[in-house]
This record gives sequence, structure tokens and C-alpha cells, in this order.
Amino acid sequence: MDRRRRRFVPSPEGLESRAVLSQFGFNGTNVFFSPQPQLNTAQQQARRINNLPNFFKEVVVGRQLNKPVIKQLQEDLRAIQDKFIYTARPDDLQTFNQQLRAAMPLQNINPAQAQGLNYTFGKALLTTGANPKAVANLQRDMNEIVKMDMFGPLPVTLMTNDYALVLQTALAIGHPIQRPAQPMLAIKSSLNHQVGSRIAITPRPTLIGTYHVDSYVQIVNAAGQVLGQSLVRKNGDYSVQFNDPLAPGLYRVFVRGLDAYGDLSHNSPPFAFRVVARHHPETVVGVPHPVGPSSVR
Repeated sequence: MDRRRRRFVPSPEGLESRAVLSQFGFNGTNVFFSPQPQLNTAQQQARRINNLPNFFKEVVVGRQLNKPVIKQLQEDLRAIQDKFIYTARPDDLQTFNQQLRAAMPLQNINPAQAQGLNYTFGKALLTTGANPKAVANLQRDMNEIVKMDMFGPLPVTLMTNDYALVLQTALAIGHPIQRPAQPMLAIKSSLNHQVGSRIAITPRPTLIGTYHVDSYVQIVNAAGQVLGQSLVRKNGDYSVQFNDPLAPGLYRVFVRGLDAYGDLSHNSPPFAFRVVARHHPETVVGVPHPVGPSSVR
């Protein structure tokens, strides 16, 4: 098969291997990724950016890269890491794919086609809520890369793969790390030692759940104050206790992830619970946060 008729894209599993997809005869709407990779930690995101030159080199064997241009692209990708607010709009991704398909049969890079790819590439990124200046920087980087592609072997293959690879990477690293699920009270902290209880019988209750290995989980209040922190165990379970005793009353808290790079996830869904007085009360600090029925979800 003609090399122009094949596309190399990062595998969605682990992102460190490569998969080959045929450019023609593919009826899916997403030519450049299926499905979109999920990067759960900043460490995974950083590894994806660091490995980008290797992915570029695998498109065509023996390909030479302009190191300053690739280094700038990597820096501009790091600038959008964890910065996206929304998922890219499907309609804009579809338009980008249409531009890819229109360019694939060409023997050489057409400036109009290159301009169209650059425009739809930027438009798809803007729908995520990305900073327009950051998107413009990435569009500039891609223009520089296409200039290199024009003088390489199979220039259209290079251009279409490069755009597909960088957009996939940007979408994968731009979203914040995954937030934890709602926690539970540990059995040892709960009334009658019942699973699912929302009544704590100790002033320093323990919350449990699962999250990414080698990350930390923090208990926080609505103001973002850290009330407790613990490392996730090797089996993915965590157990985090409040730092200070709580006075009897109602509380509403969240848990959030903290990875090795210091990046924080969004808060989990809120967890509301009651602390009840014990027969032998301890010295307590803090003021209970009242939770009305309408605010508990």
C-alpha cells in the first residue's frame, strides 16, 4: 500500500505505543483518534508531551526534525496543560476531519489546504475554552512544522499526521486531571459500623475511596481549606482522616486529587455527614458547617 494511504497515531492505551489506521475506507467521524485518550495525571500528560518527538519520527522512517521548532511546540503545549474548561465541540472536530480527508489524496502540500487545516485546528481548540493567545501560539507552531513537511518525504502524509497528532495531544493534556468520586465514611468511623452511613461517631472521622496510585487525596471544605491528606495506596484505595477534631454537628466536605507534579483535580461531589457527641468527648476545634436538606446531593 502507498505510504500516503496510512496514518500513524498514538495508541489510546498507555499512549506509549503506536497504532496504524488506514486513511481511506475509514467510515468513523474521528479519523485522528478513536477514542480520545484519557490522561489521569499530570505525570501522564507530561510524558505524552515529552514523547512527542518520537511520535513525529515514527510517521516516516528516518525523518529529521527541527529541534527548536519542536521544543517550542512542547513549551506551548505545556502552557495549555490542565487549562481546558470544556470538551471540544463534535461539529468542529468533524470539520477538522473533513479538512484532513480533503488533503490526503494530494501529492504535494497545497497552501490553501494547509491554511484550512490550521484554521479548523485552532477553532476546535478554542471551543474548549482555551486561552486564544495559547491557541494562536500552537497555530504558529504548526505553520512552522508544515514548512518543514514541505521539504520532507511524503509531505502530505507528514502534514496530515502532524496536525492529527498535535490536536489529539492537545485535547488529551488540556483537561484537568480526573476528579475523585464521592467518598464514604470508613466503617470504623460510622454509627453502628454500617457501610454507607453518614453519621460519624468520632470527632476525627476517616473518609475512604479509590483514586490513582501514587497520588494524594485531600479533604477540603468549600473554601478550599485542606482538612486532611493521605497518599493513595498501591491497590488504588485511600483512607484519609481529618487533621483536627470536629465539634458535633453537620458538615459538607469534598475530596480532591493531588498528583506528583502538584496539580490539583476538581473537587469530588460533596459529601455531607453528621458528627455525634461521644460519651467521652475530646477537645474539639472548628465550627460545624450547617447543611440544609436542599444543599445535600
